[in-house]
Amino acid sequence: MTQAVWTIQAASEPGSGGLAPCPDSALAARAAGDPEQFGVLYRRHFGAVAGYLYRRTGDAALAEDLAADTFLAAWEALPRYRDSGAPFRAWLLRIATNRANLAARRERLRRRVVGLLGRASAPERDADTGELYEALGRLRADHQTVIALVHLEGLSVEQTAQVLGVAGGTVKSRLHRAREALRGELARTGGRP
Repeated sequence: MTQAVWTIQAASEPGSGGLAPCPDSALAARAAGDPEQFGVLYRRHFGAVAGYLYRRTGDAALAEDLAADTFLAAWEALPRYRDSGAPFRAWLLRIATNRANLAARRERLRRRVVGLLGRASAPERDADTGELYEALGRLRADHQTVIALVHLEGLSVEQTAQVLGVAGGTVKSRLHRAREALRGELARTGGRP
C-alpha cells in the first residue's frame, strides 16, 4: 500500500503532466516561495530524513520532530539554496545533522543543570530544556557566567577564578548564590527545584 501511495504521488507531481518526476535541483529552484512544489520535495525526502534522525537519536518521536524542524529550516533557506552538484537530499541531511546536534547539546545542558540542582534521580519530572534556558537567561550576568564556566564548560573553581580574575572563594560564593537563584527561578515558573 505504501509503495502505491508513493508511486501515485510521484506521478501526480505538479508540473509533471504525469511524466517522470522532476529532478530535485529543478524542483528546488521552483519551490522557493511555492508551498505546493516544496510539498513534493517534502514527500520525496521526509522518510529518508526522519529515518536518518531516528538512527541518530534512537527516539522515533524526537526524530519526527527534528525532521519537521529540518523541513521548516529548509523551507526558510530555500531561496538561498544553490545546486552545487550534490544531491538535494545531502543538503537536507546537513540541516538534519545540525538539528540533531543542537538537540543533543540541549539535552546535555539539561542533564548538567539537572545535576547541578541535585535532581538527577528524576529526569522525567524535571523542567524541559526550554524552561532551563529561560531560567538561566533570567539570572544576573555574573550568575550566568559562573554557572556556565563551572557546570557547562566543566572548569574547576580555580580555573574559573583565573578566567574571571577573582579569588577562588569568590567563585565559590557566586556559584552558591547562582545555584540558589536558578532554583528560585525554576520554582517560580513551575520548573520545580
